[in-house]
Amino acid sequence: MMYLYTAQQVRDAEWPLLNEQAEPDELMRLAAARVADVARVMLAEDRPLIAESDDVLLLVGPGGNGGDALYAGAELLGVRNVHAVLVADMQEPADHEPDREPAHAPAREAFTDAGGVVLQEIPLPHDYRLIIDGISGLGSGRPLDEPIAELLSDAHSSRIPILSIDLPSGVAADTGQVPDPVIVHARGFDALDAQWAVQRVPAHVQATVTVTFGGLRRAHGLAQHECGQIVLVDLGFSRPVRPLSEELWAQQVAGQEALSFIQLPSDTPYRFDFSSVPGILSNNAPQSDLEMDSLRAVIASEPSPRAHKYSGGVVTVCAGSDKYPGAGQLCAISAMKATSYGVRFVGDSVSTNNLPPEILRVTDMVHRFRSHAYAVGPGRGVEQRSILELSSVLSTPDPVVIDADAISILAQEEDIRTQVRDREGLTVLTPHEGEFLRLAKILGEGEGFLEDRVGATVKMASELQCYVILKGRASVIATPGGSVTVVDAGSSWAATPGSGDVLTGILGAYIAQVPGIVKDLQDIFPELEDVEATQDVQFMQHIVAAVIVHCTAARCGARTEFGSAPVSASGIVNAIPAATALLGQPRHC
Repeated sequence: MMYLYTAQQVRDAEWPLLNEQAEPDELMRLAAARVADVARVMLAEDRPLIAESDDVLLLVGPGGNGGDALYAGAELLGVRNVHAVLVADMQEPADHEPDREPAHAPAREAFTDAGGVVLQEIPLPHDYRLIIDGISGLGSGRPLDEPIAELLSDAHSSRIPILSIDLPSGVAADTGQVPDPVIVHARGFDALDAQWAVQRVPAHVQATVTVTFGGLRRAHGLAQHECGQIVLVDLGFSRPVRPLSEELWAQQVAGQEALSFIQLPSDTPYRFDFSSVPGILSNNAPQSDLEMDSLRAVIASEPSPRAHKYSGGVVTVCAGSDKYPGAGQLCAISAMKATSYGVRFVGDSVSTNNLPPEILRVTDMVHRFRSHAYAVGPGRGVEQRSILELSSVLSTPDPVVIDADAISILAQEEDIRTQVRDREGLTVLTPHEGEFLRLAKILGEGEGFLEDRVGATVKMASELQCYVILKGRASVIATPGGSVTVVDAGSSWAATPGSGDVLTGILGAYIAQVPGIVKDLQDIFPELEDVEATQDVQFMQHIVAAVIVHCTAARCGARTEFGSAPVSASGIVNAIPAATALLGQPRHC
């Protein structure tokens, strides 16, 4: 399992190494050497067509990242011309940092002594074949000033590679949030084309590659799309001092818990191979290189020799309506394709049209046989009938997935929220951002609540005493106790109508298996004491596994013989078996 650390956790882990330096800036120089190694790999590819030279440009801020950039630039001199823009000298200080220091003086001296050139004006990006971003990195999520934002936006659109140190400048280290865009006056337009010169551009760096040290920061998981290809390198001295990665792990052991992180592979090949970089820990390697065996066992679990259609967990789907029959069909068929066991569908004759014969159809909530989990809400409506149905489901001891219209009911009905808080059975909410914000408003949260996606999800899970999956390209999964797993889907093909209904069906099928698994464990280990903790672990594994299957099914469904293309929710449903088989292969998920 990979982990995501806060900026403070990284700073705390750096202190033992800083205190063991044999000379000033030893750790900074070591980091700079790795930045230079990564830059050399990037410089080895063919020069971008628009680049008019082989020169390198440094964008240098006032902190440690600026020092890293300058020392790295000094190492690259001799084989490349390297120029530096001291951004700290050109930017107006923000209100909260009026006494900001200039660029790191020893690093600047090393750079100029080696022959580096400090520019007094901001150049055009096509004068360079590589730009190294050392503006702020870990230290600040403040927006870029307009001239720098214009330069970097031009470089990004022109495909000039950008290498960020630690984090793309402007991206908040702990939340992955980015500042609002800024209006700039782009250079290179004459009077006839003046209307095109005024542009709204990102006020943060959009990196091609991000090199970071010791462990991933939270923003690497929450905003991977801003970071580009992430290269994780360890830092350590040759003498017996724990390297940065081990210091971060020691924090985990001491109880400073980091976020669990799963990065699913992408069909888009990464541009560079950094395996030759000293101290390399990860080159955007597939998650299978890490500890995924337990999730793989959940995903690719074949029924036991004595299993039958009810033994592994039956899920009841309460979804769809006369108005939205398709939502129920997507949800129920997804559950069927995700499990070998029974799927029960509650709906009228219109809702049950086109359901496969394997799905047991009933017209009401009369318990014809025991269910092991419920999936409720997609396309169900918010009328009194649906409210009563949700209340009835929540009165059972079984796990319940609440999505779509059922989340709307949760937001409007205090009695339903009380049921969720007070019930002993597991409850999983699966809101997208709009549903999340509506529910958060009812719970008393104000504007800006989602600026910290992790903090907001943890707070809602605690408030309602349930599991919450805040859906997105990077989905945040929080438990009632505050544990968090972030899953980056590896693609955005799941962003299509009906996709959430598919996830609800898969989740229902997966969590229905947990009661039986826990019972089997109790039979094997009759002295097992903490059954509740064992059950919580199993539920979290199965929830995460369901999210992974959904992401992978979207990626598989988007594949064609010519490459990837848009996929509908039905295409995602049909790809569930292939995704399950693919994830079951060693060294894939």
